[in-house]
Amino acid sequence: MKSKEIFSTVIAKAKDLANEMTLHNTRAKRLVAKKKIDKELADNNRAVRKMLHEREIEGSNRV
Repeated sequence: MKSKEIFSTVIAKAKDLANEMTLHNTRAKRLVAKKKIDKELADNNRAVRKMLHEREIEGSNRV
């Protein structure tokens, strides 16, 4: 697998992780307001980007 393909896979999985975190937290926190769910998603995307950056996976701002 080429480096670009691996990177694309990592980014796709990172997006999936952020979305699954949002789904989990939306249920756990019983969020129903769109604004709160949007904030939850943004917070999770930020957390995943931070983790990718800390692991030196560059280009993580695409998550």
